[in-house]
Amino acid sequence: VDESPVDVFFLTARHEYVRKQTTQWLRDNNFNYKALIMRHDHNHVPSAQMKAQAVRSLLHTYDIEKAYDDREDIIQAYAELGVKGVLVV
Repeated sequence: VDESPVDVFFLTARHEYVRKQTTQWLRDNNFNYKALIMRHDHNHVPSAQMKAQAVRSLLHTYDIEKAYDDREDIIQAYAELGVKGVLVV
């Protein structure tokens, strides 16, 4: 359910087969978002590459203000696409 004043996307390298559990956790923790983007079940590329591909696709439709991640290599992949990344720990 999206009740946010901005469009929030959750992008995770978790596989689709855990979508139900992931969605339930987000709901239980009161996260509002537009979409949950997950890795296809048979996709085994490195997480930075997978997330960069997803962000590249989103950039066709959205102006991405910031992207957050807990991995430096993923923040760097976002920067290479011109997206400001914020490292969270």
